[in-house]
Amino acid sequence: MRYAYIGIGVAMLLPGIYEIVSDLSSRTGSLFYGLAAVAGLLWIYFGALNLLNWAYGAGAWGLRITVLAANILMLAVCLLARVEPSSFLERVVAVLVVAATLLSFFPQSLRRSPASTPVLRGEEQPGGDQKAMG
Repeated sequence: MRYAYIGIGVAMLLPGIYEIVSDLSSRTGSLFYGLAAVAGLLWIYFGALNLLNWAYGAGAWGLRITVLAANILMLAVCLLARVEPSSFLERVVAVLVVAATLLSFFPQSLRRSPASTPVLRGEEQPGGDQKAMG
């Protein structure tokens, strides 16, 4: 489950990069020029937030709650806007939003923080206090 969440986080970056590159490569003088680049930056932001949640969410509850709220908000905006995916990329993005929202609910999808790993008896901890020889 951990690897699925990191895969989804990285995959959320790709539509953002695609949107930015396609918007900057089109040379139209329309009213909505640059809007796709803003949407691309939004996708990069959500992908980076999910990757941060994977890396530090087990120990940082504020980050975990923020990412959960952001994923739910993104899913709600997609549902309220009645986004009907017509192209393959839009379908992939819709699946990514749903999967990221579902996986952000489960703490098992986060990377285990080093402080939460159990220490076996008799094992020396790095940087721990050592008894003075005397």
